[in-house]
Amino acid sequence: MQGPDAYGLHHHEFGEIFWIDQGRCLHEINGEPITMKAGDCMLIRPWDRHRFQGLNGKPFWIVNISFQWFVYTDIAKRYFPPESDVYGEKVAQPRSLVFDASQLQWVRQAFLELLKAPVARFHIERFLIDFFAKLIPLPKDPSLLGPAAPHWMQAAWHRMQEPQYFRGGVAAFQKLCGRSREHVSREFRRVSGQSLTEGINHLRITHAALLLTGTHAQIIDIAMECGFESLSHFYLCFRREYEMSPSHYRKRAHHSLYPKESAP
Repeated sequence: MQGPDAYGLHHHEFGEIFWIDQGRCLHEINGEPITMKAGDCMLIRPWDRHRFQGLNGKPFWIVNISFQWFVYTDIAKRYFPPESDVYGEKVAQPRSLVFDASQLQWVRQAFLELLKAPVARFHIERFLIDFFAKLIPLPKDPSLLGPAAPHWMQAAWHRMQEPQYFRGGVAAFQKLCGRSREHVSREFRRVSGQSLTEGINHLRITHAALLLTGTHAQIIDIAMECGFESLSHFYLCFRREYEMSPSHYRKRAHHSLYPKESAP
């Protein structure tokens, strides 16, 4: 849809996922005005009231996907833990996301595929499940953050668990969070009880353990692959995590996976 005043104040009986595809707009949600730009997304619940207004008379484009609310609640019952809040249904304001270029490309393509598909519950469920899995994933290691972690930190932490991100350390995590370094570090310690550096080293060492088990790469190469510039620092962090050296861990893991056959 196009501005400058594309939609007046309204609510509806269904769920709605929308994102700004081009331009900027003023989005008033439950009485709170928020400026949104291309790539900004919001997950609207049936009880939310909102409206859109263009800025400076310039047009903006919104992509909007609506679905019966019971479709989401049925998915949540089947796949999400009871205490989870994947859609943001347990908080005052709706959940918001910020898509990077690759995420925006994916969601555009998923929308086009949904648009071409027959009108059937199967296709909207498939879209929603893929949307949650790719864009609002549950952390692989939720115990580290704890349930008090804000949504933006959970999403950033999930992406941080990939090597291309955790190699970048604290600076990469701060960029994914989109907040100041001081705020990110303070919030991370609050919800995890660890410093941000300790948390990222945990991700690096966990990945190193997988490489030690599943490859024959040299230990120094594994250390570099996981973002450690110092081999001695890698050994120190690994011993702290597993209470043994990387070489000992590899020998034990290989013995467990490939035990020698007993003599007859």
